[in-house]
Amino acid sequence: GVPTNHTQQTQPPFLLYSRKQRKGERMLTPSQIRAVRILACISGTISVVGASLLVGSFILFKELRTHSSKLILFLSIADLGEALAWTLSPASDYSGPCELQGYGIQLFGASAVLWQACISFYLLQVNLGKKDLHKQEIYYHVICWGVPLLTIVGGGIGKIFGYAGAWCWVTKQYDVVGLVILYLPALVCIIFSIAIYVWVGVILNKTPEDRLDSSNGQEDSIKLHSMKKQLRTRFYIIPFALGWIFGLINRMHNAFSPNRIPTLFVLQAILFPLQGFWNFLMYGLTERIVAPQSMRDLMLRSDTRRFFVQHLSKLRCQENVDFWLDVERLYGMRYPSEERTSKACQIYEQYVVPGAPDEVNLHGHVKDKLGRQFHTRTFEEHAFKEAQTEIFDLMRTNTTAFEKSPEYKEMLAELQSKEAMTGQIEGRLLVS
Repeated sequence: GVPTNHTQQTQPPFLLYSRKQRKGERMLTPSQIRAVRILACISGTISVVGASLLVGSFILFKELRTHSSKLILFLSIADLGEALAWTLSPASDYSGPCELQGYGIQLFGASAVLWQACISFYLLQVNLGKKDLHKQEIYYHVICWGVPLLTIVGGGIGKIFGYAGAWCWVTKQYDVVGLVILYLPALVCIIFSIAIYVWVGVILNKTPEDRLDSSNGQEDSIKLHSMKKQLRTRFYIIPFALGWIFGLINRMHNAFSPNRIPTLFVLQAILFPLQGFWNFLMYGLTERIVAPQSMRDLMLRSDTRRFFVQHLSKLRCQENVDFWLDVERLYGMRYPSEERTSKACQIYEQYVVPGAPDEVNLHGHVKDKLGRQFHTRTFEEHAFKEAQTEIFDLMRTNTTAFEKSPEYKEMLAELQSKEAMTGQIEGRLLVS
């Protein structure tokens, strides 16, 4: 009979675009390959340690088991699997461990970049105030595990995994296929995440209630808190992009050029397997986020004040918060003299005059002093200072009950959702 080419008969249609080694193609030398493999193994080992610490923290500490931390856990599991694949040192270029390394890099590498994109999307939804985000978790799993699984099943059928030039992944003749199933999706995820983090930065910059102007600078710490959140968010994407950019450049070069550039292999071998370590630095060792540490902090932060207002509403004393904030705004605004007096009169009629719509509980001598200034329309510069301090002290007596209330627990849970991307919430409200 006529001899047949079994390779061509069994090759799936989507793998027909392959190439043979081109004439004059210059590969890495054996010593360069050994050096690159050692670097990749070292970087992979470092990431194994970092990813393991993140996974272990989630298992050991119950307070970290929030929904947002679960997303970081799944990212860490993918990082751990990918890092373990990089630590493999196959005995030969086409051995079982070689194929195992190829499968591992593809499955867990693709999964990690998809989990990072899902975390970015989750962060955006949190800052947009979306609710019931935990219900989306099943879709994240379908995307982040299902899509990579399909690529390795298809790649296994086509037998594309093997020696890739210095380590094992998609073999050299399928360089373009490798770009399509890993690096191009990674590029899309990087651009997607950058766009989201820029958008989140814009959202964080548009929080007017967190930027109450004050003549005595008492809100500086609140402004600094918002700025730190914005800066941290923008830095998330840097290690994420660094881990992929040199690999993308190297693979694109290999797909369309007959020569290999050792420097690109070295950079990829160092940076690409370190993805788990980068995420450990970002999510495990960043500055801890604290709950409001004082009454003033609690009152000036819009993301925490509303929970305290809800608590006081149940005690029928929300007017204390409204009065305190209106006085704070009065002192913070640089009104002309006439408008300032008008605003002061409005506050007096709203909260102080007997029978006022939202009358607050003030000592008689404080009310009398404000009444005399109201009738003469000559309010002192800090006319409401004594009244504001009295109401502040009154609200402070409610903080102990607030710390035991459902509203306080809900506040901490929301802060955890927003801030767990950089660390855990710690601390308690200080009565000061």
